[in-house]
Formats: sequence, C-alpha cells, structure tokens
Amino acid sequence: MIEDDLTEKRSGIMRELRWALIGANSTFLLTTIADLPNQTNPWFPGWYAIFLALSVATMVPIARLLFAIQWTRKPMLERLGSIFSFTALEWLLLLALGLKLAQTAASSLPQMMIPIVVVGILLAAIYGFIRRRLCKALQSPESMFP
Repeated sequence: MIEDDLTEKRSGIMRELRWALIGANSTFLLTTIADLPNQTNPWFPGWYAIFLALSVATMVPIARLLFAIQWTRKPMLERLGSIFSFTALEWLLLLALGLKLAQTAASSLPQMMIPIVVVGILLAAIYGFIRRRLCKALQSPESMFP
C-alpha cells in the first residue's frame, strides 16, 4: 500500500515533468522556426548544450517508465500513454534539431526532414498498434475467465 502511494506521488511528478518538457521543447521548436530566416549566424554558442540537456531530460522518464521496478509493477496499459507522450516530446526535439541543422544547407532540408517525419508517423503507428493490442488482450474472453 505504501508502494502504491509512492507510485501515485511519482506519477504526479512525472505528469508535472511532462508539462514542463512540453513547454521547453515547444519553445525550443518555435525559436528554431523563428530563427530560420536568420542565416547570418546559424550556429550560436550553447545551442548544442540546450539540445543535449532537453534530450536527456526527456529520455530519463522514458527509461524510468519502461525499466524502473516501481513502474514495471503497474500494467503497461497504464504506463503506455506516458511513455509515448515523452517519446513524442523527444520526436519534437528531433524535429527542432533537423530544422536547426537544415539552416546551414537549405537544399538539404527535404533530405533531413523526410526521415524525421517518417519516424513520427512510425511512432504514431506503433502507439496505435500496441494500444489496440493491449486493449484486445484485456477484453479477450480468456482474460475474463481464467
């Protein structure tokens, strides 16, 4: 019971962290888009550090939700939304990175963006597939009457 309370408390912390990362990653993406017309100095000090810090801050909760003992006790269906929301945030960060790197060579924008868009589509498809499969497993007659 104490572990359940602790897990619920950590769930609230994860929720708050997710909202903070949504704000940080969205701001990062929007400032990257706003900076696209500025081709005079595309590389400014600290940009990579910001990207790395946001990337690590987004990947740590994914790893915890997937592998930490207190989270693996919860059913995957309960953790799936959180895992994929953090994964979508990491994709948003990857999109910002692609746009930022494409500033130096505008001709390479399509070649850089196609894999990123494909990864986004694949993430959405994988999420839908896993969610549907888990829901079907929970609704199957064998699980209702063991």
